[in-house]
Amino acid sequence: MINKKNLNKKVLSVFFLIIIFVLIAGFSFAKFVNQTIIKASGQIANPILEIENGTIVDINNQNQSGTCNFKIKNYNTKNEITNTDLKYYIEILPKVKNSISIELLQNGKLISLNNGKTDYIKMQKNIKQTDEYKVNIKYDSSNTSYQDISQKLKIKVHAEQVKK
Repeated sequence: MINKKNLNKKVLSVFFLIIIFVLIAGFSFAKFVNQTIIKASGQIANPILEIENGTIVDINNQNQSGTCNFKIKNYNTKNEITNTDLKYYIEILPKVKNSISIELLQNGKLISLNNGKTDYIKMQKNIKQTDEYKVNIKYDSSNTSYQDISQKLKIKVHAEQVKK
């Protein structure tokens, strides 16, 4: 007959072996670590768009026409050139009445204005570029009342980076 004491020892030994096996198997199979290190560096674009303002023009009944000159450049006073392609448009505010006519010339060529705005004009990166503008303003006093010219005209330049 089987000794009860030996049977208990064998059952207890098998039980402990199963527990040890489960613990070892759980730790050894569950421990998988993967570490990936990714390094990246980027350079931020340095857009440069400078505007040189000209003289302020006063238009009234005595002085019924005037010219305002300004320049738009893609480089600064340190001769650093923009390192990103840019596009910009010019807007003349507020919308003018029939008594006031405005002509915009870029480097001597007439540019059309649609609702006081130009189309986009491109400036390339790493190439020094200066666009010279002339705004000719004429006032026809016979076609209006004094109130039509009681405000100031503003020339705004809106620029953005060209998306590739």
